[in-house]
Amino acid sequence: STMSIRGLDRDDGKRIPIIAMSASNFADDINASIIAGMNDHVAKPLNYDTLNNSIEKWFNGEYASRKQLELKAETDIFTNVLNKVATFERMHKFLMQDEVPLSAMMIVDLDNFKKVNDRLGHKEGDQVIKETTKVLKDLFRNNDIIGRFGGDEFIIFMKNISSESIAIERANKIISNIAKKFVNRYVDIKLTASVGLAFVDKKISEEELFDIADHSLYKAKNSGKNQIFYTKVE
Repeated sequence: STMSIRGLDRDDGKRIPIIAMSASNFADDINASIIAGMNDHVAKPLNYDTLNNSIEKWFNGEYASRKQLELKAETDIFTNVLNKVATFERMHKFLMQDEVPLSAMMIVDLDNFKKVNDRLGHKEGDQVIKETTKVLKDLFRNNDIIGRFGGDEFIIFMKNISSESIAIERANKIISNIAKKFVNRYVDIKLTASVGLAFVDKKISEEELFDIADHSLYKAKNSGKNQIFYTKVE
């Protein structure tokens, strides 16, 4: 029975395709098969092309559904960039290579963002986060990793750059573009951005690299904000 076969489905959610075959090709019979838990219905006499098409359709649909679920699990719902877990997972995969090409990690933090929420409300703060996300997306390559770590903190990981100056130029662009967008809008708040930058060209854990970039961010914040500070992993 269908339920017996469904009992063989794997714990990780992968399912066994069940295709019903009967002499009937009436819509009611086809619908009854689907309602019973089957994935498709083919009519006798058996045509192998029809059967193969049915199986291929199921696998394609299952793959698309899985990819959609994976994407949803990896995405920060509010900004549509990667969430913290997915960001670290992708960085880990890259940083655990035997040979790591020159790359850069940035932590971007908005200066005085709390004042926006406190004085103007969370709706205004939400708009700032969305606009900040767009600034970052516009500045980086499709293969760069962009993630939100919650609140007003973002991570960018630039893989395989030809020189440190490229990442420094991008970091300065973040600061200038954020200032252009928000400083005149929020005159009394001075909403700007600080960036902690860490360069790496060897195997290292994503947590270690984060700590180094976070220390750079701390120095940028404590040196007056609205600036970058960078460090090279030794």
